[in-house]
Amino acid sequence: MEDVRFTGANGDPVQMWVLTPPSFDPKKKYPLVHLIHGGPYGTFGDVFHFRWSAQVIAGLGYVVALVNFHGSASFGEAFSRSILADWGGKPKDDILLATDHLIARGFVDPERMAIAGGSYGGYLTAWLATQTSRFRCAIAHAAVYNLGTLWASDVTQGTDLEFGGMPWGSGADLARIDAHDPARHSAGYATPMLVIHGDPRLPRARQPRPRALRGAQGQGGGGAPRPLPRREPLDPQAAELAPLVRRVHRLAAPLARLAGRGTSKKWPPG
Repeated sequence: MEDVRFTGANGDPVQMWVLTPPSFDPKKKYPLVHLIHGGPYGTFGDVFHFRWSAQVIAGLGYVVALVNFHGSASFGEAFSRSILADWGGKPKDDILLATDHLIARGFVDPERMAIAGGSYGGYLTAWLATQTSRFRCAIAHAAVYNLGTLWASDVTQGTDLEFGGMPWGSGADLARIDAHDPARHSAGYATPMLVIHGDPRLPRARQPRPRALRGAQGQGGGGAPRPLPRREPLDPQAAELAPLVRRVHRLAAPLARLAGRGTSKKWPPG
């Protein structure tokens, strides 16, 4: 696991962790998977994360990037607060600049790249898919696709600071919210996306709707949602190993299909 620093948004130094496959050869080209943390004030560390299992994905033959983009905790209050009213700005730029940095190092195949994230990371995945078509596929887990629906949730404290206004506010408020709202920029969608949702409490109005959207655009069902079975917890720290491995395989399957790699027919076990 390599600790990497690169120049991110606004010319600021940004940190990321990079995992490489077993028997890694820097002279070869590998598919890249960005795993995007939630929060947005979370952080990636030199640990094993049960939700994304980056080491397992790297073990399947991918270079895995864990970017601590603007807004991440552990890099000072100013760095964290820098994304207030800018959810889709500097973090998006950091992911794209990290991608450029890794491609420039020579071991990432720019034709085989993917993005995946949960919670805020799911939001940023959905947002990135409206802004670029450079990624071969995307996985949005527990994502917010329509920012306006956040005000129908049970926690709305601080949303005026997060987004720069309220949806019932002035025209300027609405413009600031809409500026980084995936639902308002959906004409840009071209990336196949797996949507994972497994919380029975989540109102249907807040669930991402890329399949319906792509159908209306005449693009077919490439973004078909695939709910995570409720018998398998979203954060399975207390789960048995077999359900966790099946869960990782569900993440790996679209990566294998769309990023140009094969997977063992013996998976998922059990």
